[in-house]
Amino acid sequence: MLNKSSVDTRRLRPAPRERVRDGADCLLEAERKLLIDLKSELEIRLKMTRHQLEVLCSCRKVLLECAAERSRVLDLFPNSFADWTRSHSCSPTSPTPSPSPSPSQRRELPRASPVTPCTPECQEALQAARIACLQSRALCREVKEAVDQAVSLGFTAHKATNDGLTQKIAETVNLTQHLQVSSGEARVAIQRAQRWYDENKHSEGRVLGPVSSADLLTRERLDRPQVQVYQRHPGTQLPEATVIVQ
Repeated sequence: MLNKSSVDTRRLRPAPRERVRDGADCLLEAERKLLIDLKSELEIRLKMTRHQLEVLCSCRKVLLECAAERSRVLDLFPNSFADWTRSHSCSPTSPTPSPSPSPSQRRELPRASPVTPCTPECQEALQAARIACLQSRALCREVKEAVDQAVSLGFTAHKATNDGLTQKIAETVNLTQHLQVSSGEARVAIQRAQRWYDENKHSEGRVLGPVSSADLLTRERLDRPQVQVYQRHPGTQLPEATVIVQ
């Protein structure tokens, strides 16, 4: 769910040019592939577990049927034969009881016989149940190891993806800062060039001189009354001033 929400969030980028695949998409895709593989492996283990549970259920049913059958036989067993068996087992001439068997001997199944409580059908049911229990224990160990390995791999992939995305974010922030500094330097260069252009244009105008009367300042005009009075004095009648006035 976290991987899917991260992929969906990256699809909300504003401009089409920003939706180009990059390293973050590769990280999320690799994490998703690993999680899908882990899910497939755990599903296989789940199927094996379900099958084993069905086997255990069938063994339990067979054992219950055998136990019910044995109980019915004991109910129909003649009381006289039971008393005779009890008297022989308690008589002084009976052999000395053997010591209690060891745990390893207790696990061994009794010999099957049609006239004993352990009939061939019961022995087969017990043997099947014993094999199913051993298989269940082995399967439990395998499932536990698989789950632990899946959790470890998932956590490793999650941490690696988080570290990679954090590094990408840091690189993006660093690149944004560099772009902002470059933009400021570009604006300074544009302003410097514009100022140089304006100064050159002003210098060009100063070199070319005035074109019309509007280009002259008030103090530079020669048709003012004060200048005309000054021009009446001898030695000040210059032809350049007359030409400029014209």
